Amino acid sequence: NSVISIGEVAFHGCTSLTNVVIQDGLTRIGSYAFSGCTSLASIEIPNSVTSIGESAFYDCTSLASIEIPNSVTSIGESAFRDCTSLTNVYYKGTIEDWCNISFNDYYSNPMHYASHFYMLDENNEYKELVEIVIPETVYKIGDYQFKGFNNITNIIIPNSVTSIGEYAFRNCTNLKSIEIPSSVTSIGYNAFSGCTGLTIYCEALKKPSRWSNEWNPSNCNVVWGYKKSN
Repeated sequence: NSVISIGEVAFHGCTSLTNVVIQDGLTRIGSYAFSGCTSLASIEIPNSVTSIGESAFYDCTSLASIEIPNSVTSIGESAFRDCTSLTNVYYKGTIEDWCNISFNDYYSNPMHYASHFYMLDENNEYKELVEIVIPETVYKIGDYQFKGFNNITNIIIPNSVTSIGEYAFRNCTNLKSIEIPSSVTSIGYNAFSGCTGLTIYCEALKKPSRWSNEWNPSNCNVVWGYKKSN
């Protein structure tokens, strides 16, 4: 527990490595630290870690589950690229905490491959998330933030949110409806791509100028001028 950092390429290509125990005190997992550890099946990241480096778990093809603490604020490019067996993500934080994570590219969000996302409930037990209620303390939904959350059926966005990033809800394939308040003045490229069957209810009367022209490339049904019922 005296180790505070795992350096770049530290265990790269350790193909027989099946188990890793990381003690509290570690703050950083370096770039390519466990890349190519093709036998690694699961890993629990301690509450002290704040950053996961570029390609840290790249090509960990046996990695089926990962536990991420709410202390993590940044995940580097391709951190989980080619983790094709990844099924379960366990997150020890709130939706607000998740919205504070900076994902640096398409493969930095572990939900690119995983199909189940679990959070701790009021009994401190993991429960699969099927609805996302974003608290009013959140002002921005970042790039790739909820990409791949394909079990989510409903998302509630509060009036505090002013921007939605690129690919923010990409491939949320079971999402049926979402309401976008008039406070949202900016939506990024491909924010709702792959959301088949989604109806988007917008309080705005027409597309605001700062919404990307490719914000809705899947041509989801859009209802403009939507007013919430009391």
